[in-house]
Amino acid sequence: MTGKTFRDWHAGQVFLMPPSLDDFVPESHPARIVRELVEAALDLSSIMRSQSDVRGQPPYDPRMMAALLFDAYSQEIYSSREIARCCQDRMDFMAVTACQRPDFRTVNAFRKRHLSSLGDLFD
Repeated sequence: MTGKTFRDWHAGQVFLMPPSLDDFVPESHPARIVRELVEAALDLSSIMRSQSDVRGQPPYDPRMMAALLFDAYSQEIYSSREIARCCQDRMDFMAVTACQRPDFRTVNAFRKRHLSSLGDLFD
């Protein structure tokens, strides 16, 4: 046994107050910038209007899905499977999706369905 003292490590510790995802992602991180841009500056009305079917489970918020795609693309991640995996594994993606985890089929379907509308945002 060494005489070295180590910092406490309690991996299973429960927080008194749940942390915000923003606590784990620096203010200047691109994920925050993309999320704020989509929420405040982009007109997603054409995508929002297309979500009219009331049957089935409620879909993911189109603003979140658009932010997810833009954030992934800004990091050169294009595969829907990889994007879905990042939603499970990476804090920056969790900060964008608020810990929601769309599967790769959902990511791909959203991208296909709204590709032209998403492209029009940058014309």
